[in-house]
Amino acid sequence: MSRHPHLPHALLIALLCAPALAGCLTPRARPIPSPAVLESRAHVGARVQACPAGDLAEISPVTVTFGFDDARISDAGQARMAGAAAWLACHAGTEVVIRPAADNHGAAAHQQDLAARRAQAVLDQLRALGDTASVVRRLALGAADPVTAPHLLIQAEGRGW
Repeated sequence: MSRHPHLPHALLIALLCAPALAGCLTPRARPIPSPAVLESRAHVGARVQACPAGDLAEISPVTVTFGFDDARISDAGQARMAGAAAWLACHAGTEVVIRPAADNHGAAAHQQDLAARRAQAVLDQLRALGDTASVVRRLALGAADPVTAPHLLIQAEGRGW
């Protein structure tokens, strides 16, 4: 008789469990991360960009310039628009008023059209820079600013004559 009477029983259990335990001995496969996982890992430890300092009185009005009889924003105007958009991103809920101007040359209808195109160019640029939440009011050429609440004023000015 053997010293371990239960040995054949233990051997039988080990043989029965061997196929189930075989998976534990298989090397672990590493799945390839998805592009979304790779992108999120790339931004780990990235610092959040700080908001520009200053209150509304320090930034408003923003003067955006245009060439003579042109509705394309100048390079200097683009830079000012980028600063305004960055400020608005940190100050959600600020109203924006666009006051367009024309070049004081030509027929009144042409001046009205030019001012409207400049105001639209400013609005389009503001939206392209990421400001999609601000309430924006566009004034007509020569109209007074009716907004009494604190707001960011953007003046779309030309060169004049």
